[in-house]
Amino acid sequence: MDVSHDMAQISVIAAVAAGITALVSTAVLLKYFRNHDRWALSPFAFYCMGAGLVSLLLLVLF
Repeated sequence: MDVSHDMAQISVIAAVAAGITALVSTAVLLKYFRNHDRWALSPFAFYCMGAGLVSLLLLVLF
């Protein structure tokens, strides 16, 4: 498989952009969770319970 110089350059740029985005989003989320430690994960907990119930219903029905 032959990879062109342009494709390698685009891949490196995409990897660097993804890494920077991951670092920034992790920093923002950590700061948010530090400032809202009591209720920050409540919406996620409700989402998990809802997704679990839907999955259970789908498993039982099909």
